Amino acid sequence: MSDKKIFIVIILGIAWFVFLFAYKRIIRKQSFRDRKPMTFEEIYNAYVKNYDIRYETFIEVFKALGNSYSVNPQLIRPTDHLKIFFDIDSWDLDAGTDKINDWLVKTLKIENPNKEIKTVSDLLILVETIRKTESPK
Repeated sequence: MSDKKIFIVIILGIAWFVFLFAYKRIIRKQSFRDRKPMTFEEIYNAYVKNYDIRYETFIEVFKALGNSYSVNPQLIRPTDHLKIFFDIDSWDLDAGTDKINDWLVKTLKIENPNKEIKTVSDLLILVETIRKTESPK
């Protein structure tokens, strides 16, 4: 291959990576575009407190989701469908989904999360239910 062709291939490769990086950031921002970050306490009191879910479980799940999908957990709401996260993750070859699944296996021994888990609330309820059955009475 000539030097000119190699240079063009390198430039196209760099342009492709820049495009992917920018596009991933745009997808993340658009998914939560109309939201202002809320403190964990505000989210918990507004959405979770009345559902018999402990604050510790809430924090654990929100931080796991935020870390797995590289999203500010203060932008996540319990009403969010997990599809939002899967869409964000599709450009990362499902790396975030792999991370959250690894977390579920490692911390809760859940190999295949129930297919009924459609929202963050569903995930919170699942984790809390397992936590309550683990803890001695």
